[in-house]
Order: sequence, then structure tokens, then C-alpha cells
Amino acid sequence: MSAQGQISRKFMFMMAMTCALCAGCNYFNQPLIYSIAEDLHISVAQSGWTVVLTQIGYATGLFLFVPLGDLFEKRLYICSLMFCTGLALIGLSAST
Repeated sequence: MSAQGQISRKFMFMMAMTCALCAGCNYFNQPLIYSIAEDLHISVAQSGWTVVLTQIGYATGLFLFVPLGDLFEKRLYICSLMFCTGLALIGLSAST
């Protein structure tokens, strides 16, 4: 933030890119549906559920977790969410 309390262009660009990547993650796996089906030996319809479940999870997060940011201290809330996300990723990497 600048001295006048305005957001700098670099910070605004970084936030815009972050939002774009978060929203884009819902769609990045769509071109990979056939590869996912082939590698996991499942049908294309079953692998299509990866897109559906990703979008449902994103919407659920928006409806459930975003409003909690108004109720709790943001720094602790963000760190807790990142910690839980890290644990979930570790658990996923250990799965077969």
C-alpha cells in the first residue's frame, strides 16, 4: 500500500493473478480427463467427476469458509486453513 492508503499496482496484479489461478484450478483438469481415465483404468464418465467434485468443493468453500473470515482474526484463520490444506495434501500424496 502506498502512503495515501491506495493499493499499489504490483499488489493488485498479484491479487488478480491469485484469484485467476484459484478459479482456474477448477478447469485445469478438464483437458486431462482422457489421460486420467486411461492412467487410472476408469471410464471417461468417471474421470469427469474430477471436474464436478472440484467445482463443488470450490463452491462449498466459498459458501462456508469465506464468511468465517468476518468472524475470526484473519491471520490465524488463514494460517489454520493453509495448515489444514497442507495436511490434506500430505494425506493425498500418501494414498495409493
